[in-house]
Amino acid sequence: MDYIKVGLIIVSDHVYLCRSLDKVKNYVKRLLSKYNFMLCKIAYCPNDIDYIRKEFYKMYDDVNIVLVAGGTGISGKDVSIEAFKPLMTKTLEGFGEFVRRKSEETVGSKSHLSRACAGIVGNKLVIIVPAKKDALEIAVKDFLLKEAKHIIEMLKGISHWAINVIKVERPEDFKDLKLILRLILPHEVDGDFLIARISRGNISETLLKTLQDKVYNFKIVESKSSCLIFLCFKPDNTIDVLRGIIRVLSSSEQP
Repeated sequence: MDYIKVGLIIVSDHVYLCRSLDKVKNYVKRLLSKYNFMLCKIAYCPNDIDYIRKEFYKMYDDVNIVLVAGGTGISGKDVSIEAFKPLMTKTLEGFGEFVRRKSEETVGSKSHLSRACAGIVGNKLVIIVPAKKDALEIAVKDFLLKEAKHIIEMLKGISHWAINVIKVERPEDFKDLKLILRLILPHEVDGDFLIARISRGNISETLLKTLQDKVYNFKIVESKSSCLIFLCFKPDNTIDVLRGIIRVLSSSEQP
C-alpha cells in the first residue's frame, strides 16, 4: 500500500515553548492514518516567518504534502500565510473559501476570521489551516482524501488525458508529436522508452492489453494510415519482449 507522505508544521508560540500543550499532533496522526496518509515529519514553530520557512525546507525532500496548523488568524503575530504566500507559484483560490464555508456549519460566522489557504511551493502542496479539529478534519477528510493523489500526480507531470489515443491528419505530424508525447508522459520514469510507428491495422485489443500489463505508460498517436506508439517501461519488465512485439508489428512500416 502506497501512503501519501505528509509533513506537519504546528505554529504556536505557546506550544513551541511547551510541547505538552500540543493537541494537534496526535489528532492529525490518527486522522491521516485513517485515510491512507502517513505523518512522517513534524515541526514546532513560533510565530516567526524565517523559522517556519526553515522547518519547511528541512522536511521538503521527505514529504508529498505539508500541512500547516495555526497562525492563520488576523492578529499581528499570525504569520503562517505571510511565510508561504510569497513562495507559492500557484494558489488554490477556492480552498480557503471551501474551509470557511464548511467551518461555518460548526462555528458560525467566526469561520470567516480564518485566512486558510493552499498553494504550490516548489513541487509540494502546502495547506495552511487553523489549529482546530474541525478545520484539520476538513483539510484531510473533505479535501486531501479526495484530491491529494490527483494533485501529486499533476505536480509530478503525470498526464490526466481521458484517453490514450491522439489523432492527427497527416503522417508528417509525427515529428512534432514525439516532442508532445515526451511532455505529457510522466517526467519521473526509471525505465527505458521506445518510439515505434506501426500500421493502423496492427493495433489490436491484444496488443493494447499487453501494453497495459507490461508498460509503465504509453500513448498512441493515430493518423489515417499508421500509428506512433510511445512506450515508457517499468524498471522490472523485460524491455526486449516489448521491443520484439513492436519490431514484428512494425515490419511493414519502419519508423
